[in-house]
Amino acid sequence: MSKIAVLFAGQGTQCPMMGLDFYQTFEESKQVIDQIESMYYPELKNIIYGQDERLNQTAFTQGAIVATSIAIYEIVKERIKQRVDYFLGFSLGEYSALYASEVLSLSSLFTLIQSRAKWMEEATIKHPGAMGAILGAKESLLEALCQEISKTHGFIHIANYNSPTQHVVSGTRNAYEELASRYTECGAKRVVKLQVSGAFHTPFMAQAAKQIKELLLHLPTNRPQVDIILNSTALPLVYEELPSRLEEHTMGSVKFSQSIEYLIQQGVSTFIEIGPGNVLSGLIKKINMDVKTLSIQNVQDLVKLEELS
Repeated sequence: MSKIAVLFAGQGTQCPMMGLDFYQTFEESKQVIDQIESMYYPELKNIIYGQDERLNQTAFTQGAIVATSIAIYEIVKERIKQRVDYFLGFSLGEYSALYASEVLSLSSLFTLIQSRAKWMEEATIKHPGAMGAILGAKESLLEALCQEISKTHGFIHIANYNSPTQHVVSGTRNAYEELASRYTECGAKRVVKLQVSGAFHTPFMAQAAKQIKELLLHLPTNRPQVDIILNSTALPLVYEELPSRLEEHTMGSVKFSQSIEYLIQQGVSTFIEIGPGNVLSGLIKKINMDVKTLSIQNVQDLVKLEELS
């Protein structure tokens, strides 16, 4: 029997009304959203299910995406007849994975998410930056170009290893503009600037990363019931290293492509994406066309899980 990995979406996938049909259809989903709203995010339902501009503000976006992902996961987990072998989250999605594997309770999770969003937003104000998707670059050449530009124009590096042909760079605005004017030097065909206010997954997030680590040390956690593949290492979490790994996660690169390759090497042939959008499924297909991907973002998508029985 082939192995299964469940993946959780990250920031940038949010959209109005995401997960609404789960909220309206399943009592378990409704309870998740109502509890998170009453305890952590007043007006959460207005932010997610209304036309509310706060959905795109980091302080609210992160909680909204994680809440939606968990509300969907609570339904999905009861319909997967085969045991889940691994969890993986993309950037912010790693926190959803920590909840799914029972490392974090709902209380610990949202205590972290609320503070993380606030501290990261503060970091973007203190250290304005820019991020961009680089399409078609040769990885080694892009890494070399980032290193060269960092010597003269401020810091920039690969923040997301999305697939062999898609990377995201992050750094100071000057460094980004220099790279955007020279992207063809690394074989890239296109560069797309992302609509973000800061340089996420860089050392400019160091203060937020330190605060997250310190907060986690005071929260109850448990050993994972299912292996989590970490963004920072592309390897399973060693429980004793959790605080330092989450610190690295905030200021280091997201090794998504390497994580998928590791999972395939471990025998995973089915990937179930949970949360708004199907970005991760698309990236996985660019990494390996032979694996199966299922994206669960609407109630009607649940029928796809019958293929696993």
